[in-house]
Amino acid sequence: MHRTHLQPGEITEVKGLRVTSPLRTAYDLARRDDLVERVVAVDRLAEVHRFDPDLLRGYVARYRRSRGNELVADMLAHADRRSGSPMETRLRMLIVQAGLPKPQVQWVVQDERTRTAAWLDLAWPEHMIGRT
Repeated sequence: MHRTHLQPGEITEVKGLRVTSPLRTAYDLARRDDLVERVVAVDRLAEVHRFDPDLLRGYVARYRRSRGNELVADMLAHADRRSGSPMETRLRMLIVQAGLPKPQVQWVVQDERTRTAAWLDLAWPEHMIGRT
């Protein structure tokens, strides 16, 4: 358990229970665990609650002395709210940590002739490589 002072707007109510807001929860999770799990948590919260992970920079500035703030910037370099699932984020992080180029997320491929589109979970369009 951790104790901290919360600002107005950082607490919300879900089914009668007071909890931290999705953005505040993302900030707290961005400062804990290993890099991959931090990115997974923030990607998922940002996708479900439709916020830009870069908003966490405001929390780092507001809570300058908070433990783990130095971890947030590295996590933000990898976070992408377009990630479709935790396993997709884990795969993307495995690729990046292996030293391979960072893939594009949710890359759209369109077929003009059939007027259809497909979204690739991970893609390297410059090499015409993708994964669904």
